[in-house]
Amino acid sequence: MTTKRVQHLYARRKELIEPIFGILKEQLSARRSLLRGLANIRAEFVLLATVFNLRTLWRVWKTRKRPLAQRAPSI
Repeated sequence: MTTKRVQHLYARRKELIEPIFGILKEQLSARRSLLRGLANIRAEFVLLATVFNLRTLWRVWKTRKRPLAQRAPSI
């Protein structure tokens, strides 16, 4: 971590990525894997990431002024 570029990359990671892992650990109880085996752990993480993304999309969707069904067709 000696160069400025590497320090900048770690600072960005700290801002963007680390909070997501904190949310997964605290709110979704992902401190330990419930399964054994690398393939199962990967599958469990994919499910957790999907839940996180769906929750994020839900928050964005419910704050929209017009639901998607009421929008004009894009044709």
